[in-house]
Amino acid sequence: MISTIQIQNFTLIEEMSLNFQGGLSVITGETGAGKSIVLEAIALGFGKRADLSVLTDESKKCVIEINVQLNANHKSWFDVNDIDYFEDTLIRRELNPNGRSRAFVNDCPVRLEVLSELAKMLIDIHAQHDTFYLLQEKEQLNLLDSISNHRELIDRYQSNYNAYKQCENEKTQLEHQYSDVQKNIELNAFLLQELQSVQLDGIVLEDIEEEQKILSSAEFLLTQIQHINQLFGEERHGIELLLDESLKTLQKMSSTSTALENLYERLHSIRLEALDFQESLNEEAERIIVDPRRLQIVDELLGSYEALFRKHQCNSLEELIQKRDELLAFSASQQSYDLNIANLNERLEKLRTVIQSQGKEIHENRLKASTSLQKAISTHLSALGMPHSQFVIELRLLEHFQFNGLSSIDFKFSANKGMPVTTLNKVASGGELSRIMLAIKFESSQYLALPTVIFDEIDTGVSGNIADKMANMMSMMAVRTQVLAVTHLPQLASKGDYHIKIDKQTSVDKTLTRVFYLSNEQRVKEVANMIAGEKPNSTAIDHAKTLLGY
Repeated sequence: MISTIQIQNFTLIEEMSLNFQGGLSVITGETGAGKSIVLEAIALGFGKRADLSVLTDESKKCVIEINVQLNANHKSWFDVNDIDYFEDTLIRRELNPNGRSRAFVNDCPVRLEVLSELAKMLIDIHAQHDTFYLLQEKEQLNLLDSISNHRELIDRYQSNYNAYKQCENEKTQLEHQYSDVQKNIELNAFLLQELQSVQLDGIVLEDIEEEQKILSSAEFLLTQIQHINQLFGEERHGIELLLDESLKTLQKMSSTSTALENLYERLHSIRLEALDFQESLNEEAERIIVDPRRLQIVDELLGSYEALFRKHQCNSLEELIQKRDELLAFSASQQSYDLNIANLNERLEKLRTVIQSQGKEIHENRLKASTSLQKAISTHLSALGMPHSQFVIELRLLEHFQFNGLSSIDFKFSANKGMPVTTLNKVASGGELSRIMLAIKFESSQYLALPTVIFDEIDTGVSGNIADKMANMMSMMAVRTQVLAVTHLPQLASKGDYHIKIDKQTSVDKTLTRVFYLSNEQRVKEVANMIAGEKPNSTAIDHAKTLLGY
């Protein structure tokens, strides 16, 4: 529960310190005195977003400090968030003139999301006009879920739901990508087939070009080789004969000088090289074949390469191979798209089955909870002066699942006998909504086990005997949880275990809000003022004493 609150530089509050106990604490004061401002400061301290307009002095920072008394049930949250745990925990919120906001839990800096998460475990604030909360389907379902006590099931369902949505998004993205791929699939398949129709790997293009040159000149080459052979073997002037005769002449002179002997040896080597040359030339001639069919094949092959070079704007076989490999990868990716989409469809189907099963279980739990809640609310409304009212919770099982489950919900209400039930926001008046909200808060407080519940004029629109019954109900709530209630009703003010008055004091240059803790005598005067105005008569004072039990 909340034990103390320190407020500095917030709206009309220059500085204020509030102390609270368990039970029911009532807060009263004239309209505009700043009662709701105190609750707004508490909301800010617990993580509500704010702007610089709340600063009393725009040159100073706003500081809200809230001490809360915790029990061991909260320790696990502190451990998970790596925050020091103390039974007396200090929550601090600062809003600087530069607009920067900071939050601390036991002097450990925390993000607002973390602070808000803690606040949900500690406090429930019903601000003015919060009866519209009743009209939101999400909040209506949350109420049934709190009664159903199936938080773990909800968490599993929502985890699977998020996984399903993520999987669905992945599939959509893949299908868009696949659609783009399909636009070029035929062209890419044709280009790949064309590149695969010719051999690219292990080919040396220069060898093929050389073969083409030889094949295209085969007859000419063979004729020229034959002519060379004739020059070598001509009977009277052949090269071989001339070399032999020259060697014989040099051999006769070689003994005359070393130089001539060396020339003889050189010419002998030339003769041997010439004979070897002739032999190699004839071997080459044997490899030269006049083959028009092979020449046609080679021409067509080189023509294919040249055409592919032009089409793909390549200058080498290596670049063509790279293009082919890219197209192969594209083809493989097309197959992977099919496989991935098939896998995603399979996963979606499995998740859909699990979600449907969990969603139906959640819906059944909600149906059971709605029956008991509907009965309890009707009982409370009867006690609150609406004996002929009907409160109906209509739950429908949806065919499509959503984040909150498979349930559609509608709170319906009829205030008078014989009138059909209609959606709550179409028929309920302000006073009726206040009573319905109190009845719901009363019931939910049993399940949510919140340490503190705050009401800001939930009794709006009611008076007399009904106000007294609402006060009794809030007093009963205070037995199991700390209740802080801002009120204008003397019936509720008299039921408080503690009474705090908020007053607005005006000086020459500013207006500030002050807090007073009322004694028994002061409470009598305050309640009498609430009954009869600023100068109550003796009857109002006696009535106040009666309400207070003095």
